[in-house]
Amino acid sequence: MDFFVIFAVAFSLLLLTNVLSKILINQKDVKAKKERIQELNKEMKNKKNDVDATKKLMGEVLRENNSIFKMTMKPLIVSFIFVIIALPIINGIYNDKFITENSNEVEIGNVFGSQKYTVQLNGEEITVGDTTCTMPCNAKQINGAIFNIKTEERVLLKYQEEKVVNIQNGRGEFSFGFFAEKHFVEKDGNEIRIDSTACTLPCDNITLEGKSIEITGADQIKLERVMLLMPFPLPLLGNDMGWLAAYIIISVPVMIIQKRFLKVYS
Repeated sequence: MDFFVIFAVAFSLLLLTNVLSKILINQKDVKAKKERIQELNKEMKNKKNDVDATKKLMGEVLRENNSIFKMTMKPLIVSFIFVIIALPIINGIYNDKFITENSNEVEIGNVFGSQKYTVQLNGEEITVGDTTCTMPCNAKQINGAIFNIKTEERVLLKYQEEKVVNIQNGRGEFSFGFFAEKHFVEKDGNEIRIDSTACTLPCDNITLEGKSIEITGADQIKLERVMLLMPFPLPLLGNDMGWLAAYIIISVPVMIIQKRFLKVYS
């Protein structure tokens, strides 16, 4: 169900963009300009040894591209307004969920509503509603939605303020300001090292840059929502994707098909 919602959103927003382009842009002019650009590119290949002719042709290509860009700006601006309204709403519904050690429930929803589920933790075993697994768990179904469930390591630094440091593969880094010195964190279970200072969590009275710091564990459990499961992994994306990656992958073929069907050349 989640996949079809994302598909419907992508299809609707792209259809709006293409219909606006069809109405607001003279498609014959755009088609003619693109054909002219193709001709100019062919001429440049044939005259690649003639520097003056190539510069002249390149200038004409840039003018044609600039003209197409100006023509497409109006429908793009209008459709972009709808996109920046729709996508944050989708993110609010289909974003990842986080469970801390003090959490006893989590709210999971879709466009039709949401429901709260009881959370129980027993070591590495987690129960959400009627779903029980040993973390990390992949592709677990809760309320009709699919989640990857895993622990995210974090430590909490308490001084005059509080700072959470995310730990990935046993390492993390932080600073006390944008231009301040970076400090490096290594974590192995409850053993932690910040720069050259080692301690066992929880740690008190660690001094960094003149600040007295208390360090505690702040691990959380991430329910990573999966919107699209691929039969094979894609480079950088893997085979399970969140709503944004799914939206982008769906949009590419839908845009191509809609443009051809509506004969939109911009």
